[in-house]
Parts: sequence; structure tokens; C-alpha cells
Amino acid sequence: MSVSAIGGESLRDFNIENMNDLSLMTPNVKFNVTPVTTFINIRGLGTGENRGFEQSVGLIVDGVYYGRGSYLNGAMLDMERIEVLRGPQGTLFGKNTIAGAVNIKTGQAKQEFEGDFSYLQGDFDQQRYTAMITGPVLDTLYFRLAFSDEEKDGYIFNTHKKTDDADLSNRIWRAKMRWDALETLSVEYAVSENNVERHGGGMQLRAATDESLALYRRADPATETDDSNFQTSRDAPNDGGVRDIENHTLTIDWDIADFTLTSITGLSEMGYNVEYDGDFSAMPLLILRQDENYEQFSEELRILSPPGKFEYVAGLYYFRSTHTGHSTILSAPEGDGAFVDSISGLPVGISPLADSIVALVGTGAVEDKSIKLYDKETTTKAIFGQATWWLSDRLSVIFGYRYGEETQDMVQSLRHENTGILFRQMLNEEPYNESNSRSEADRSPKFSIKYDLTDNINLYATYAKGFKSGGFNPEATSSAVLEYEAEEATTIEVGSKMRLLDGAMTLNMGLFDTEFDNLQVALINGTAFYVGNAAAVRTRGFEMDSTVLLSPDLVLTLSAGYTDAKYSSFPDGPCQSDGDGAAGPNPRERDDNGTCKQDLTGQPLSRAPRWNGAVGIQYQFGLFDWPVRVVTGANVMYQDEHFLSVDLDPIDTQPAYTQLNVQVGFKSEDESWSLMFFGRNLTDEVVRIEANDVPLFEGDHYSIQDLPRTYSAELRWRWW
Repeated sequence: MSVSAIGGESLRDFNIENMNDLSLMTPNVKFNVTPVTTFINIRGLGTGENRGFEQSVGLIVDGVYYGRGSYLNGAMLDMERIEVLRGPQGTLFGKNTIAGAVNIKTGQAKQEFEGDFSYLQGDFDQQRYTAMITGPVLDTLYFRLAFSDEEKDGYIFNTHKKTDDADLSNRIWRAKMRWDALETLSVEYAVSENNVERHGGGMQLRAATDESLALYRRADPATETDDSNFQTSRDAPNDGGVRDIENHTLTIDWDIADFTLTSITGLSEMGYNVEYDGDFSAMPLLILRQDENYEQFSEELRILSPPGKFEYVAGLYYFRSTHTGHSTILSAPEGDGAFVDSISGLPVGISPLADSIVALVGTGAVEDKSIKLYDKETTTKAIFGQATWWLSDRLSVIFGYRYGEETQDMVQSLRHENTGILFRQMLNEEPYNESNSRSEADRSPKFSIKYDLTDNINLYATYAKGFKSGGFNPEATSSAVLEYEAEEATTIEVGSKMRLLDGAMTLNMGLFDTEFDNLQVALINGTAFYVGNAAAVRTRGFEMDSTVLLSPDLVLTLSAGYTDAKYSSFPDGPCQSDGDGAAGPNPRERDDNGTCKQDLTGQPLSRAPRWNGAVGIQYQFGLFDWPVRVVTGANVMYQDEHFLSVDLDPIDTQPAYTQLNVQVGFKSEDESWSLMFFGRNLTDEVVRIEANDVPLFEGDHYSIQDLPRTYSAELRWRWW
């Protein structure tokens, strides 16, 4: 398969602070992870932002599959390695890994004492402490403790509240105990907690009609639409979110004869509450509050055969999750009087929303609540296996198969606390109280052939299918848009893995062709977000990565990817719109729910840059005859232009950019201490993480930016 494997020391050397930075080292992979939103795209394929979605790119930590991308915020602690696997991974890596998987292995408890401590300080008053210690408790009992505490001030200035938005507080700890009960039996228990807080989502206006801008400036005259100046204007009092996660994992390995039996039990709970400024401005108009709780339990039993002419792994898998949520939209959160003051003398025609407000002020209908309740239980059972048959010393074939059954039971409702007139008019909401269930079965086969051309060069070809179940939309505005269907993928891939120059160079290359049916997408119809299925998608391209040891002290890394990702059929795509309600160049129409749609067949996918690549270099040299080495390095990353919204509106694009990161510092010969200085995004590129329409105001758009140019320094001390 096509996989990028990155060791923990490499992550430190390149100052990979979060999952977003991994894009530097993984071709055709794009991470956009914040405490508020999560997008992971591999080869142009991924999942939109909706609380009901499970990620198309699966996350596996120490053998446990996690059903929400939000877990990525707490995964980057004391990592032994990260593996990014491209293409469907349904055979071995749990459920729903239809576009790929991120497989993380954390540090293991060891028999000898080791320790690691670091302190980092950087721009925006960033401070991060990390610590790890491992060692024996008894002859056969070992422990490992790891901890990280990071604080960072906001980098988006809110001109209305006079605060710095988009700050970060991220605390993680993990404890492990390993007991080698017998020479053939080991038991490991791990527990971890993660608390993430962010105040202000960092949304900025990117575009607005003259009429909307005049309305926004009634509340804040400093409101503007230059999203490159890291400035916003929002009035929600508690704009931001808090997420708490607790994980438990029990792993048992038992060697019987030449076989290994493994049991992996996972239990997790996540609580999340967030408040958004629903009108994306300083107007006292809308506030959105969401509270949710997610729990999951999983059990995997598998057997691994000894190496030989015919070797295999097989197992059983069980997964159960419960997801409950409460969502409230408040209109006129400061009362009807605040509306009267903000829209006094407002002319008709600024927007449908403003017209509705003008007509309803004084009737008591403006002060209202839209309340959604969501309760879903999911149960998955599967049997899986993969076998390798060596036809000769150099030729082998691999067969894999997973059969799974999934059921979902849902109870969901929408009600209005007052008249609901405003929400019916501006969001097309219709109250409902529904209970429903769905059952699906999937069959995910895999077939590969591998030929070892030499001891250092192999060639492979793979055919694989993947499946991700359908579900229910927690944000549904009516029962008609409550459900979405399953998606399926078929991939054909050929590639080669090579070790050249007497082991001084690695080179991996791959070509792929993937067809998706019913890709799940998160859309906006000009007033509200909803979910749907694109009929068909095809993505083709290649990727390569290489590491070259030019000398014992000089290392060069190269990666490049090309992706041609298009909708092969999407007749019901969302419309592009402007302030006059006009759409994009394709014919459009409205369905029975009033949703505007256009044909996007043949158009590119969002979040799918055609070209991407990175070049990195690291050089070390001794300093006089001191026991100290100087460490220098730099990497340059390129991303091609790409759309950020599903409707492919040119306003919501990320232009092509080149980003430069550098490092320089000192470390001891025995690597027991180091002092490093880092410069990130030295080209000071404006990199948009997210961009889309502002709900309710046609022609207005918002964006979320990544960090500008930053500097930091880290002191590290290790002992063993």
C-alpha cells in the first residue's frame, strides 16, 4: 500500500506541532484540524464538517479506531510513529476507513528508566511543557507517564469586543502500565485525558455586499472584508468551544505455539460544548449553542500466524457508540429592543433575513429559539482476515476481506420555543419529532500482488474496496433532509518501494485510480447547512517520497503528489450565489424544499490541490572540539490552488502558495540536551483553513486563517 511512516524523533526534528504540519511530510494528504473544525483529505477525498459524520479517513491510536476527527487534537503526545495510509483500508483498520487511515503508535512502557522534558516558548505568548518518564515498577511490571500543557494567545483581533480571538489551551496526559505476566503473555493498560479550549473561532469576513456591510457597520464601524489582516468583528459573549476526552485501552498479547492472539479493548467518552456567533458579525442577531456527548466501546480479537509460505491475520470486531446532542439557535439574544436600535431606519431589500426582521420587529416573534435534540446509537459487528501466500521467494499474493453489519437507531426532534416564524422564514425550518433506524451490510475485499525485483526493490499492485455507512443529520431543518446514504470506494493502485545507494536512499512511488459512489458532503443552501451525497467521484494521480543520506551529517527529504479529483456525476450540487441570488455558470433549479442546486458533473472536488510537494534538508556539524553539534534545517512546502467550499465558488479558494520553515540550534553529542530555534511560515503566506458562505446573507463569505509567520524556541533534556 501507499504509506508515509514518520518516526517520533523526525516529528520533533521538524517541529511538527500539530496535525496540520504533517502536510509537510505526506504527499496528497491535507490536514486542517482546529479545536472547532476537523478536515482530513487524502487524494482529494475526505469528509465535510457535520456532527453526524464519521471521518472517511479513519483514526487509529494504539490499535483502537476512533469515530470522530476531534480525537486528533489529543493524539499528538509522546508518539513513537505516525503512519498515513492512502486508499481504502477496510480490511484490517476498523470501520469506515474508506479514503485512508492515520495510524498512531504511542510510546511504550520500558524495562529501563528513561525520561524526556521540554519547554517551548513562541509568538502569541505560546508556552508548551512536555514530559515523559518510563521505567520498571517490579521485575515484570513497567510504567510510562506522558504529559503536555500548551497555552497560546489568540491571533485574530476582534474589533467589536477588543479581544484576541482563536486562542488555544490544550492539556493532555497519558499513563501506561505493562505487565509481562509470562514469557508468552503481556498485558498493557493505558488511560489518557485531553482538555481543549478555544475562545473565538477565528472566522473573518472575506466578502460582503455593500448592503450587508452597511448593516454590519451599524454594530461595529470597524467591520471590513480583508481576511488577510487577521481581524474580525463578532459579538457572541462566549464564542468558542471546550472539549473533554477520556480514553481507556486494554491490550493483551498471548503467544501460543508460533501464533499470537491479541485482544484490544477500547472505551472512550467525549464531551463538547461550543457557542458560535450565528450571524458572523457584531449584530445582535443570532447565537448558536451546541452541547454533545459521544461514547464508544470497541473490542477486537485477532490471531496472527507465524511467518512462512502461507501467513495470515484474522479476527472479529465489535463497535458500539452513542451520540447525543443538544443544539439551540437564539434569535435576538439581547432582546427585541436591541434589534430596534440596530435596524432603525433600515431600508427593505438588504437581504431576505433583514426584510424578515423588519417585518417582525415589535410583534414579539423575533425573540425565539430553535431547539434540536439528537440521540443515536450505532452497533457494528465484523469479521476480517488477510492472508499472504508466497508463490516463490520473490512473488507473493495477498487476499483480504471484511464483512460487517451496522445498525443505527435514532431519535431526533426540532421545535421552536416561541412562534418560530423567523426560523421558518429564514431557515425553512419545519418542526419534527422522528425516530428511525437503518441497517447496512458491507463487504470490503482486497487483492494485492507483490514482486521483489531485488532484495531492495519491490513492485506491487492492489485492488481494494471500502465502505462507509450512511446516517442521520443532527442539523436537519426538516424531516425531509434527515438522512444520507452510505458511500463506497474502489481503488486500483500500482507502486514500488526501493532502498538504493547501499541503503542511503529510500524511494517510494505509487499511481492510483479511485472511484467513489455517493460521497457524503456537507453543503449550504444559502440559509443553512445540510448534508447530501454526490452521485460519483473519480480521483487519479501519483505520489512519491524519498529520503537521501547525502553524508553522515546531511539528509535530504523529497515528496510530491498529483491529484486529479473530479465529480464524475453530481447533478444536484449546491449553487454558487451572490448578493442578487445569481448562481454559477451551470443551470440551476430549486427542489421541493427550496434548495438551490446546480450540476457540478466534471468539476473538481474541494480541498483537492492538483499539485503538492515538499523539499527538506537537515545538516549537522561539530562545533570546534566541543561535545556539541550545530543542527540546521529547512523545508519548503508547495500547495496548488484549490477550492475550500463544495459549491466551488471562486471567492472561497486558497491560492497556490509556498511556505518556508527553518530550524537552527545546538545539541550535545550524546543527544541528552538540545536548544532549537524555529521559524514557521517565514514567507508569511495567508493560508485559509476554511471558507464558505455566511448563512442567511447571500453574497457574504467568511474564512478561517492558519497562523501567520511565527518564531519559537525549545529546550529539551533527555536521560536514560
